[in-house]
Amino acid sequence: MRVRPKKVKGQFGFWIEDLFNFPAFTFPAIDLELSERRFLWIPDEPGYAPEGSSQTWYWFVQDFEVEVTWKARENALLMSLKMTNLSELPLTIYAIDPARITIDPLLLKNPAQLSIFQNGFQSWSPTRFRKANDTMKFPRIKSFGEMNHYTDSGFWKRKDGLLSNQFLVLKEQSALEAGIFGFLTQKTGLGEIFWQTTERGQLICRLDFGGKELLPEQTLRTEALYMASENWPDIVENYADAVGEAMSARVPDRPLVGWSSWYEYYTKISQSDMLANARIAGSQPELGIEYIQLDDGYQTAVGDWLVRKKSFPEPLVKLAEAIKSHGMKAGIWLAPFMASTKSILYREHPQWFLRDTNGKTIDCGFNPNWSGRSLALDLTHPDLQDWLHNLFAALRA
Repeated sequence: MRVRPKKVKGQFGFWIEDLFNFPAFTFPAIDLELSERRFLWIPDEPGYAPEGSSQTWYWFVQDFEVEVTWKARENALLMSLKMTNLSELPLTIYAIDPARITIDPLLLKNPAQLSIFQNGFQSWSPTRFRKANDTMKFPRIKSFGEMNHYTDSGFWKRKDGLLSNQFLVLKEQSALEAGIFGFLTQKTGLGEIFWQTTERGQLICRLDFGGKELLPEQTLRTEALYMASENWPDIVENYADAVGEAMSARVPDRPLVGWSSWYEYYTKISQSDMLANARIAGSQPELGIEYIQLDDGYQTAVGDWLVRKKSFPEPLVKLAEAIKSHGMKAGIWLAPFMASTKSILYREHPQWFLRDTNGKTIDCGFNPNWSGRSLALDLTHPDLQDWLHNLFAALRA
């Protein structure tokens, strides 16, 4: 269903039209399965709005109910969706698009006037400004894609646009004004924003649920979709504040200052290197260094975090004590939710690893620094949970 902005209750439609010159606003769309039939539900008529309410729309379907709510904030609008299973059978939810906005073709015909800020899936993913008519670039080596991108996304491998994770920013090249679309949390669904660059493109705001089961009479509440208009870079800072507020972020009184072994030694690190740098940092208090962090390279394999290489002849607690003696705190890096196929953990506890419906382990990709492939751990396994608890307890001690 496509709704002209002037038909949307309240300021919402006018805000979208005035700010981005988008001619149409479409919502919602739900990819679901019921009684072994998978289909895409898109309402064919406007939702029911209770008398006197301009912030909520309802759709009553035979098997489920959908409620869309939006509320205004300073320079921003929050939109959320609630879905209730009214059937006697479980529903399977694959994805929900709280909003789909049709893109003005003029924006795509004049890409030099508009930039798209693309946010990566994690720290190794591309995160930068792109032209409005750019499309996704894919690694030539499949395993690099698995390591650096969310390759399970329904948008992955599409060649008609750009995929941004959690949020996306639109900014005019010659002005500070910008617009942002982003989800405030990732508690129930994984937020994605897809900028489709075909002639009649769309900006699709999607939550990926990966096949979440919704039992009879059970309700699913989505993450809030945040939409705002403001100058760059204030718009990103205010969005980050809203995310932090929604997730009850613990914000330190001041930025943390520290030294990490990674940026000098990468994986070629030793205990003697760490001790030498701790002494130097401790002898120069004017630098304000509070933490000395041991990064990747101390462990024999990813997953074997308490098994040290020969370059670390003493237990890690000795290194932590030495750092503390120089007036600083010790930090450590680890990637606790995966393990190398060459690790002791994989060899001794194969049942702790995540598997697909065919019983095959889930590959996290290849990293040459880790001497092989890494597999995902099954965080629902009780024994693995105990192992992780004991691991962090040991490292913290």
